[in-house]
Amino acid sequence: MKRILLFMVLACSFAKIFPQNITTTYSYTWKYDTAYKGQIGQTDFSYTGSVQTFNASPGTYTLEVWGAQGGNDPYYPASVFGGRGGYSVGELHLVNSVTLYVYVGGQGYGSSSSSWGSTGGGGATDISLYGVANSTTWNSSSHFYSRIIVAGGGGGVHGKNYASSTYVGNDGGGYTSPTFTANNYTITGSTYNSSGTSSYGSGVVAGSFGYATGNTYCNNYSYGGWNGGGNGSDCWANGGAGGGWYGGVTSWSHSAGGSGYVLTSSSYKPTGYTPTSDYYMTNANSIAGNTTMPAPGGGTELGHSGNGHATISYNTFTIDHIDSSISYTYVTTTITDFVCKNGIYNKYGFSVDGSTLSSGVHTYTHFTQTASKDSTTILNLTIKPGTTDFIEIDAPYSYTWPINGETYTQSGIYEFTTVSADGCDSTVILALTIYDPTIGIEENTDIQDVIVSPNPAWDYINIKNDDDAPLVMKIYNLYGQLCLEKKLKGKVSRISISSLPSGTYFINFNSAGKIFKTQKIVIAK
Repeated sequence: MKRILLFMVLACSFAKIFPQNITTTYSYTWKYDTAYKGQIGQTDFSYTGSVQTFNASPGTYTLEVWGAQGGNDPYYPASVFGGRGGYSVGELHLVNSVTLYVYVGGQGYGSSSSSWGSTGGGGATDISLYGVANSTTWNSSSHFYSRIIVAGGGGGVHGKNYASSTYVGNDGGGYTSPTFTANNYTITGSTYNSSGTSSYGSGVVAGSFGYATGNTYCNNYSYGGWNGGGNGSDCWANGGAGGGWYGGVTSWSHSAGGSGYVLTSSSYKPTGYTPTSDYYMTNANSIAGNTTMPAPGGGTELGHSGNGHATISYNTFTIDHIDSSISYTYVTTTITDFVCKNGIYNKYGFSVDGSTLSSGVHTYTHFTQTASKDSTTILNLTIKPGTTDFIEIDAPYSYTWPINGETYTQSGIYEFTTVSADGCDSTVILALTIYDPTIGIEENTDIQDVIVSPNPAWDYINIKNDDDAPLVMKIYNLYGQLCLEKKLKGKVSRISISSLPSGTYFINFNSAGKIFKTQKIVIAK
């Protein structure tokens, strides 16, 4: 019995957008009487319910913040969840020392003791130029008007009678938080310069600059998370909105999450905003909680769950003592790291697009810092392509795939992708044939053979068809993506493959709508 491997027909492109599992090594070169102070590293901030501080000396910093989730349904805490928090990132270049104040948002909550079980919105997470260390106070205009990066929190759930979906659509974050329709009412998400709106008439509470305004109905158990989450309501199905740069809007039947923000040269700056151009960031982005984002500690996640989080990665160098009568050399620091193929490496001040690089080690000089001589940081970056495995299965009637527990009753191509130990995508493709054992698997026996040469190939391949029958040839890459398709006539065809990059591919041939041969081919240029 002949088995045929099929592939999904997709465009020849594949995206993986975040680097994973950072490891660093350092080497320093010194001569004579040069005193050095500075460091490369990372500091993480978890939720504490109070203001935390970071003393930043001159250098390059990558700021990352994750907003907190809205409260999960207290009646169905394992299946109905509050809106997910967003994510913001930016690169900050400091020429002077400064204290940064870190406000990590708390998750909203509720109680099954309330008649509806509504919960509060999640608090925002932000980094500000104003604060009081260890203070539990976040609600001040000095704080709001000095924030340089914000990740919005998600909205709370709206009571047990509206618990029909896993996520209720009220995710926070992004320059504009998600807009959605529920129970025939449209909720417009908050933005970089305004709160959201609702088409529902009564009880709508617009968010404010810096926080979500609490619900106007009665409430004893439904409370927003620390740093701007809005309260919900016990006597009506209203969960609280999420905090953010602008707080989300509270409305029946669903509230919105808060928006995110990163200070750049072109970003919106409200009247009374205090940070100067010294704090403009580059490589900035803010994405919503319904989008894949980096996870704290490595890997990725679809929106942020639980309490908020903040990370500050840094690369700082200063010369503490220079004696002009003594010669000295520059400081060289080497970072060894990797990025997944088609990813963006955005750590320690570097921004490198992995999709434009081939596999191997690449060296980039990042910046120089003048102190009579230059100091240089070098990144040795390896591009990791990820892995793809293929499985061919014939099964009578149905098949349950152990890798994901799904049961399939129809033939087809099925794909499962997870993150491997090194943080890159690991994909398994299942080519499944479901057949009736009383009939067997249909195959085309009219064609005798097709020969492909040369293999490995350079810029063309020759196709020899013994039976002179019309054929359709398709070439797929290892991700199952269709890269080339040709209709062939005659016994010999010469096909140009000059447009295909080096790599391993699969060619299949079909005649009269039936695939009868699949062959692996290597293109080496």
